[in-house]
Amino acid sequence: MGDVPCLYDEMQWPAINGDTGESFIASLGKEKWDVVQLRFWGNVEQANELVELAKNVGWAVDLTQEEGIPWVNLKEKDTSISRKLAEDVKLNVAKLTKNYGPVTLVKASREDWDEFINAYRDLWRSFGAQPLISRSKSLSDFFKTINEDYVSFYKLNASNETIAWHFGYKFGKEYIYEFPTYNNKYAKYSPGKVLLWFLLEKARKDGYERFSLGRGIEPYKLRWTKKVKPLVSISIYRKKYLSKLDPIRIRKKLVVVYKKLTGRKR
Repeated sequence: MGDVPCLYDEMQWPAINGDTGESFIASLGKEKWDVVQLRFWGNVEQANELVELAKNVGWAVDLTQEEGIPWVNLKEKDTSISRKLAEDVKLNVAKLTKNYGPVTLVKASREDWDEFINAYRDLWRSFGAQPLISRSKSLSDFFKTINEDYVSFYKLNASNETIAWHFGYKFGKEYIYEFPTYNNKYAKYSPGKVLLWFLLEKARKDGYERFSLGRGIEPYKLRWTKKVKPLVSISIYRKKYLSKLDPIRIRKKLVVVYKKLTGRKR
């Protein structure tokens, strides 16, 4: 059904260039397309405005509520972190320090990329899952050229031992937690929790205001915060009959039916 542009929330598009909803809809009217998807839109008010504008033109629109993004407000003391979680992290830091040496968060270099990728893929496979990041040369080349001002690439060390890694992003005043991983050898020390604790402190110290834990409300994220940024996705169809033929929309309906039949909630 033609090209389907996907516009992610972090881009804040079309507002990123000062475009209004009216100008966006007008620009769509000049292009050839059957379906346009605006995925993971964080500005719900703007999304609702676009829905109404598209309907006024005569297009069919489908708005879907997505899983939101848990986030931590770094400008204030977050009381969502329980005393038990804080004590657990501090206890594991003490154990790592005793057995291996002082625990520190160190900025990783481009030379650490292969080590990070290998650890990331090994960890996912140990869970029986397919890794989201590949060892492809194109990805490695992309990492080598990306502006370091927008990248969060750190490793958690205990003396000379690397316990965990994180590759994420930084935009404006927001710190984005994206691809954490750790060495399974140190799993008993809860390295994921320790890494996240150190990253939160680093982001707060560096003056960031928001710490995004990424899309999805997994239980481990909600141990760190109760704040969740809502997300919606919009599908715009030039012809109303196309909305009934859209394979993505049909697939979503099939998933809902499957979950009802199997009693699953997610």
